[in-house]
Amino acid sequence: MVKELLFVPLFETFIKETANGKRRKLNGERVKPQTVANYNSVLKLLLEYEAFCGAPVRIKTNIRNNLRAIRQERNYWKTFYRKFSDFIYREKGYYDNFSGFVFKTIKSAFWYLKNEKCLAMQEFYESFYVRNENINIITLLPEQLCFLILDKTFEARLSRRLRISKDMFVFGCTAALRYSDLMNICVKDIEEHSGSSFLRFKSVKTGTDVTIKLPDFACAIFKKYATRKKPRQKLFSPISLFRFNKNIKSIGQLAGWTNSVGKYRSQNGEQKEIKDVTGKLFRFCDLLSSHVMRRTGITVLLMLEMPEYLVRKISGHTASSASFFRYVNFAQSYITTEIDKAHEKLLSLYRSSNQC
Repeated sequence: MVKELLFVPLFETFIKETANGKRRKLNGERVKPQTVANYNSVLKLLLEYEAFCGAPVRIKTNIRNNLRAIRQERNYWKTFYRKFSDFIYREKGYYDNFSGFVFKTIKSAFWYLKNEKCLAMQEFYESFYVRNENINIITLLPEQLCFLILDKTFEARLSRRLRISKDMFVFGCTAALRYSDLMNICVKDIEEHSGSSFLRFKSVKTGTDVTIKLPDFACAIFKKYATRKKPRQKLFSPISLFRFNKNIKSIGQLAGWTNSVGKYRSQNGEQKEIKDVTGKLFRFCDLLSSHVMRRTGITVLLMLEMPEYLVRKISGHTASSASFFRYVNFAQSYITTEIDKAHEKLLSLYRSSNQC
């Protein structure tokens, strides 16, 4: 007998059983709390969509071999995908990365309902597109990072609040840290061995164990903030992500990094140029955020010709990671400039030999 079920209550069950550990990853690990929080944002979006449409999203089960009913159900989910996509793009103004995450989450929920809850439903959800986009990487060049590390005159111009954020930012860039990892580093996580200092921690996001040798300037930052703290205390005092990002932007502006930068995002596969509230192009400093720490750490190491497999060991990327090769491609543009210089030297040798 065909049954009609409301999707949102089933989706809430999916979230609840993910949060309490009943639903786990394929390797048996519990899903991270941040991922559960992201699932709740999808739930909120579904509720907003239902309110916008004036009708709930539903699932029909036990259709069996009724060809007419199967076709109706297929058309229902095709229409849902189109209308929900339009709602995400046009009404909410989101881009392909978020749209892809939303539909990936919904497909995961359907898979769970079918395989774990044994709901006899058609698999039309498999046709949902999971879009993604290649967002331009904003990262500091080695020269810019060195400026933040070494220029004491610039540092003296900063307020105490900005100096602390600068130190945190430099430390994060050095170790290619995410904001969550930076804020979770404890004094005990920096260890001394044979005259060298190593940062050892487990990534909050991936659970990967990471060990990084710290240079002298990072050790100086550690000693500055570890003074009078117990081993299990956090190295850096708490600061909200919003405030930290705002401070980084202010530091970039004071450093003079105000050149215009094109910002592009993709909606439904179509590239769009994004401008600020005044209709102007964004400045480089406007695009700085905590994400730049990890991007800078990885990219600078690649630019300085550290082997890729060693950089991946530090960053926690797998050998086949598509996201890692975005950093490689970005670093390649820097390397290309150096190659051009080398080729010019080669040609100059030829010209010199002809003149002789």
